[in-house]
Amino acid sequence: METGETGDAVSSFEGDTSEEWVVMHALVKDDVIYYQPSQTSEGSYPYPTRMRFGVWSGIKSAGPGVGMLRLAEKYGDWVYTLKLTDYLDIDPPHDGWEGVTFGDAVNMATGLGGEAFHANPNDFFVDYNFGGTYDEWYRARSEADKVEMLNKVGNYPWGPGLVARYRDRDMFALGVAMDNFLKFMEGEDADIWDMIAEEVFEPIGIHHAPMGMTFEEGSDKGQPIMA
Repeated sequence: METGETGDAVSSFEGDTSEEWVVMHALVKDDVIYYQPSQTSEGSYPYPTRMRFGVWSGIKSAGPGVGMLRLAEKYGDWVYTLKLTDYLDIDPPHDGWEGVTFGDAVNMATGLGGEAFHANPNDFFVDYNFGGTYDEWYRARSEADKVEMLNKVGNYPWGPGLVARYRDRDMFALGVAMDNFLKFMEGEDADIWDMIAEEVFEPIGIHHAPMGMTFEEGSDKGQPIMA
């Protein structure tokens, strides 16, 4: 596999991926997985076949995307018109959250952010920058701390429902609001991720659906990150 077309394909397999973002590269050929060592700051990870990987973009569909569809199936598609601030306890220094609906959030069109105040042409990923308030939000461990960090999110003049921007924090905010709405409808013991896992995934044969959660004191299992 070192020469010819196959060799060329393998040699360029990593493409332009930055080394700091690489966890592991692998390929499948004839039902065999070929993988490279997974590098860490302390050297190669010794148990790569037992490593668990976070799935980021896919969770936005499997979590809030599927969850909203299930809520609509149970209660009606009016759930997409619910206002986030009715189910999310925040106190931002601007009115950008006003009018943002569950549907706006799941469409990634909240109008929140603050990186590029032009939408034509639109840079979909411009707010997905690992720096500043994003890093602070990501490193905040508890639900309360993460929600508090939402107050530091800026807003765009065009408002909700018009321009899509890829934002983890909006998916998390939607997840919290969905959970609070479900508790309002079904009681304090209701849990948005349990509902998705038990009412959607289990019936189609997915019996183990782990999700990254916030870290809470005591027995609280945490709020699903949903991003």
